Amino acid sequence: MKINIISNPKKNSKEFENALISKLDKKYQKDNKNPDMCISIGGDGTFLYMIHKYGFNPKIKYAGFNLGTVGFLTSFSSDELDRFIDHLDKDFYIDNYAFLDIEIKNKSGVHNYKALNEIVLRNFINKSSRFEVFVNDEKLEDFVGDALMVSTPVGSSAYNYNLGGPLIYDKVDSLILNAIAPINNCSYKSINNAIWFDRNNVITVKPNKEYVIHFIIDGFDMTLKDVDYIKISLSKKKLDVLRFKKVSYSELIHNKLL
Repeated sequence: MKINIISNPKKNSKEFENALISKLDKKYQKDNKNPDMCISIGGDGTFLYMIHKYGFNPKIKYAGFNLGTVGFLTSFSSDELDRFIDHLDKDFYIDNYAFLDIEIKNKSGVHNYKALNEIVLRNFINKSSRFEVFVNDEKLEDFVGDALMVSTPVGSSAYNYNLGGPLIYDKVDSLILNAIAPINNCSYKSINNAIWFDRNNVITVKPNKEYVIHFIIDGFDMTLKDVDYIKISLSKKKLDVLRFKKVSYSELIHNKLL
């Protein structure tokens, strides 16, 4: 089996990485280009970095050791190292994580991205964002406010949750459209509440073309100008994330969020 390990630069993560490497048998070959399994060591940020580094490759099996704080995405604790090594010759429980397919068109062409948690869209200049929002090519609203966010079922427990959006129980395939500081007055009317959509829906956001759009995709920042549209859907593919066993979503919420 070909394995690659990605850890954050903190001392405890590097020490744990060395311990993991020392316990891996010689039959487990290190391969950072075409691994069968990727293991992150750190927190959720390290796990997200790993997923993006490998382009959301569905052929790879992903595992995460939590040496951070919440560790909602990571499945294993540091004291489970020996148990994890023993399981490499056995069957893990495979949890499936849905992710976003994002298509952005501007003057330079069509750009494609993916997100495991969410995408946030806002005007790069410190002014209100104005977006036309469509669902399956039917107009939903003219949004005016700070920003818009679309999150996945996994991401429902991240930024979306802290905005008061719904948790998607047991990661049911869906999209959540949430507003960040929408403006509502006698001149503008934006939807205040998060909206849940099933996986068959496509959300399209059309900004004012004069804007430079600031995108935050799973915490990674970028900007694009002359944007025609941002089209967001739930991918038909999923990522395989390893666990020892199926964990109830109620238990996960209780242990990680409360």
